[in-house]
Amino acid sequence: MQISSFDRVNDDRTVKALVRLLPEFLKTRRWYGSKTRTLTNLQVVDIVPVPETGSSIVFVRLDFSEGDPDFYLLPVAVAKGEHATRVEQEFADTIVARLQARDGSTGVLYGAIWETRFRETLFDIIRSNRAIRGRHGVIGGVPSAALRELGNFEISESHVMRAEQSNTSMMFGDQFLLKAFRKIEPGINPDIEISSYLTNAGFTGTPKFYGHLEYRQGRDDIWQIAILQQVVRNEGDAWKYTIII
Repeated sequence: MQISSFDRVNDDRTVKALVRLLPEFLKTRRWYGSKTRTLTNLQVVDIVPVPETGSSIVFVRLDFSEGDPDFYLLPVAVAKGEHATRVEQEFADTIVARLQARDGSTGVLYGAIWETRFRETLFDIIRSNRAIRGRHGVIGGVPSAALRELGNFEISESHVMRAEQSNTSMMFGDQFLLKAFRKIEPGINPDIEISSYLTNAGFTGTPKFYGHLEYRQGRDDIWQIAILQQVVRNEGDAWKYTIII
């Protein structure tokens, strides 16, 4: 994909070119749930740059020949030079587009979730109750009382869980799990509503709720896009339990 400069990857011309590439990319994603529907239009709703990471969170709207539109969250980053070579070697399946600037330099647009700094920044936005601004809206972090009770602590080394699922989960040591919802909807997310209620009620039979990320356009237009919870190790699944008994 041709771009004017790596310093202007969020300009309107580049975004329009990106839109043309996204439909084919989405079809390859495990979390994309509308593979059998006929897509008629794709629109970038907002782009929110994530400070100090070279990444952005892109919100897209997909319209279909029948039914309601879908909204998806796409964290993307740009790499060039040796960094792009590393991405090609380690995260090739997350590449959205290969880029070439007017000066002849090349790079890639790929999934930001796979970068440590990006994951740490998302965590910090929740913990510090920060907000980052996009073109039309704001992403804000909302820490819970349970997270505040932990006081000051260092964020443990993180990694992305590769298990097949409809969302993307990031582990921080053996204490925190940050799950980003890929398909998003306006209003309260059931996972966040239930988890926060149980934690606030003192129930200990589920992972503690530590906070969430939300996207806001105005006072009443809120989309909850990620949840931060306690890590609880399991000893198997229902199938293994059934076999044992």
